[in-house]
Amino acid sequence: MSVTVERIDPIAKADVLLPFLREHVNNRMDAEGFAWQFERMPDKAIFILGHEHGVPLCTQSFLPQALMVAGVALPSVKSEHSFLLPSQRGTPVFAEAYALGMELSIAEGYGVCWGFTPAVKVWRGKLGFQVFEDAVMECSAFLGMPRLSASRSAKDILRTLRDSLRYAMSSIGRPAALGESRFAEQWPMMDEIHALHEAVNGPSCIHLRMDEIFVRWRIEQNPNIAYRCFTLRNTGRGLVGYGIIGRGRKFEPDVFHLCDAVALTRTDADRLLDQLGQVFAGPGRRLRYFGNRYNFGCQRIIDAIHRRFLATSAASPAMSFVLKETTPTLPIEAWCLNALWTQGFHR
Repeated sequence: MSVTVERIDPIAKADVLLPFLREHVNNRMDAEGFAWQFERMPDKAIFILGHEHGVPLCTQSFLPQALMVAGVALPSVKSEHSFLLPSQRGTPVFAEAYALGMELSIAEGYGVCWGFTPAVKVWRGKLGFQVFEDAVMECSAFLGMPRLSASRSAKDILRTLRDSLRYAMSSIGRPAALGESRFAEQWPMMDEIHALHEAVNGPSCIHLRMDEIFVRWRIEQNPNIAYRCFTLRNTGRGLVGYGIIGRGRKFEPDVFHLCDAVALTRTDADRLLDQLGQVFAGPGRRLRYFGNRYNFGCQRIIDAIHRRFLATSAASPAMSFVLKETTPTLPIEAWCLNALWTQGFHR
């Protein structure tokens, strides 16, 4: 068998690549989502394909993503579309594809590669990444009374009745008094976002570079998710919090993802969640958030969700964070991880 591992232009190979990715990697990817991710993204993906006479066996992409690190833009790539056909397990194909992609990424100036994966043994062992298995916390909360109609078994019915009782007894409570704070649906400026991150997490924090180009592509042009952004401002302190809510256009209409949220103080976090709860509350609706439990700002939002709603949280083994740097300097506590760091197909 002769296997070729090479960099390809995914748009040029869309007729072969899209069906393969849809079947094996992401069943939510359609032609529109494929074009959004590979043709419209601001910087060109480094896409590696392992194939035998044009028949795909292995895929691996490196998606350019600018980060802000200690106030300075840092080019990085996100590891995505990692797949190897079962028939190829035990062969060097995937390791070769990854090595080629990393080599090209470094040559193009991307000294940091990161991603989320459940395959921690592969990334820690064969690929030499740092692996943080318990960093990402998934948080799920009720935005309204659970729906009994969604139950499909006696066990589901009992669980729904239990959750409904807990929801009623938990009492969402009165919204925290806003005082001199103003809550509004608007987008903050990138400089405001960066200043707020630094104020919460310190000058060495790492967050997405939310410039106009990124917001236009990742959020405004996203064909899979509709986003709304809300700010909390104080007369004397300026921007003290913001939250970005995403809702799938095609899937899970009752699930609202708190894709990004930052609050200056505990009180600001409570006020932000109170206001978001009022905007999006409804029968059967749920709020989901994920963040880095080791990051102070992310944990502040998780704590506020638990104070404000009936919620549960747990480490997500499917979203273990992996990191590789040419010069290891970035501690896990600095990473302000949230759903905007994901592929952007369902949250």
